[in-house]
Amino acid sequence: LELKKNYYNLLNRLKQEPSCQLSSESFGWIPLDLAELTYKIIAYSELITHYFSLNGIVTPWLGVKGDNSENLGRSIVNKKALKGFQVSDDYQEKSQILRDRMGREVQLRHLVGYFFLYQSNYQDIYLNARKLMSVYVEKMNNIFSRGKILVSPTTPTIAPLLATYSNDYQVDNFSSALLMSNFSGAPAISIPWLEYEAKVHSKASVVYIGLHLTCKRGEDQYLLSAVKFLESNNLL
Repeated sequence: LELKKNYYNLLNRLKQEPSCQLSSESFGWIPLDLAELTYKIIAYSELITHYFSLNGIVTPWLGVKGDNSENLGRSIVNKKALKGFQVSDDYQEKSQILRDRMGREVQLRHLVGYFFLYQSNYQDIYLNARKLMSVYVEKMNNIFSRGKILVSPTTPTIAPLLATYSNDYQVDNFSSALLMSNFSGAPAISIPWLEYEAKVHSKASVVYIGLHLTCKRGEDQYLLSAVKFLESNNLL
């Protein structure tokens, strides 16, 4: 409630500025609540291929028996041919070695990523997530095409203590707004906004909830000028 009060107070102050025009945006039928889930499906899945590629494990496929073409081990386009391919023991061993080096959180993300890419899940989950992401991108491009800057709190609270951290899935519209920037490749910035006192390592410290601003791709200077406007007019 306090965060909402402070946010509306900021909007009311911006309304009084002659150079500001405010409007609200609704995502309508696009499920904003699915933004974080969409992001995790894509990010965790691509974590698999990116991490293994960086470690020299690029092509796990043994190939179809009897096929001596130079295309063995490359990207597989023919879906029917997938049934004739199998993952080599060497690939599985190297994968396990790499995974043993990871922390618990990264291991979890790898396992979940494998699930999203496993057999029919690739088409039913991963590819549909990519389609949904394109819908989000289109919506954000429509908003930014009118020269707007999207302003929202960065997080609902201050950063949680490590002891209270959980990787359970939680719907968070604040995080969803941040992910919209990632999806669309739009420039974004989070600046200190609401100040709080909290104990960090048994010491009193000042911590902040940030204010997140994002705008049209390629308009980084415009975004920075908006931040300068907020700071110079004591609106934060």
